[in-house]
Amino acid sequence: MQRLKADVLILFAAFIWGTAFVAQKTGMDGLGPFGFVGVRFCISLAFVLPLAFHSYKKRPVEIRSLFKTDFNLLLATGCALFSGMALQQVGLLTSTVTNAGFLTGLYVVFVPLMAWLCFKTHVRPTLWVACGLAITGIWCLSGGTFSALVVGDWLMFFSALCFSLYIVLLGRIMLRGHSVMVVASFKYLLLAVFGLTCAFTFEGLGLQMVYDNLGQLLYTGVVSGGIAFTIAIAAQKKTPASEAAVLYSTETLFAALAGAVLLGDTLPALGWLGCGLIICAMLMVEAFPALYCKYRGVKVG
Repeated sequence: MQRLKADVLILFAAFIWGTAFVAQKTGMDGLGPFGFVGVRFCISLAFVLPLAFHSYKKRPVEIRSLFKTDFNLLLATGCALFSGMALQQVGLLTSTVTNAGFLTGLYVVFVPLMAWLCFKTHVRPTLWVACGLAITGIWCLSGGTFSALVVGDWLMFFSALCFSLYIVLLGRIMLRGHSVMVVASFKYLLLAVFGLTCAFTFEGLGLQMVYDNLGQLLYTGVVSGGIAFTIAIAAQKKTPASEAAVLYSTETLFAALAGAVLLGDTLPALGWLGCGLIICAMLMVEAFPALYCKYRGVKVG
């Protein structure tokens, strides 16, 4: 696969993930947020399970060792992802798709910060500038006062923290050479079990609820969780990680565009300034270090 083609595929995956915010928001017609998460990832699990089984047949000993040596890490990774997905889905009850996209996108800024907190990894000075830009961006997005942020917006902020922890933990697992599809299947299984358990405990779940939201569930479960996920994995083998991260961050722009076109979301000028500052913060974390290394002749990605 050529690098340009890989970049286009990653951009396409970001487009799918951005537009999935609309499906997530509109897909709760009588269906609670936990139920949506549980059913959505049951569908995703069904999509990736054949690929995981194929990986298992090729490397059964290695995959058994994954659960023997890294089960606790896998469980922590799944719990972090479920927390992020649950907070995001509940937040969409009151947050707009535009705000949800940009606030969730803050995970790009939070990842190196979370890696520093968890594993004492090196933090570039630009990260602190990026954090300042991100906070200013949130202030502008809220109309110049944090009190204007609704509960859903704050839940998006905390979901971004959970997603950053998930990415850091997942990175630790993947560094050990484990099968991507097997890891994906296990995390989807955890999300489905946790989501359905919470749904039956706190919300109630019936077949009619699933049927009434089947289109949105299929889009998020198959297209977003299955197809886009698989495309991204295949494409990232040819795209440096730093470049891929910047392309992934366009998910926020696609979410805003989808919210405006499909749901009529609008923002004042100050809000768009805030979105721009958040994007600048993302680029400062990912693009600037890559450009600096390229300038100094250091190989990255």
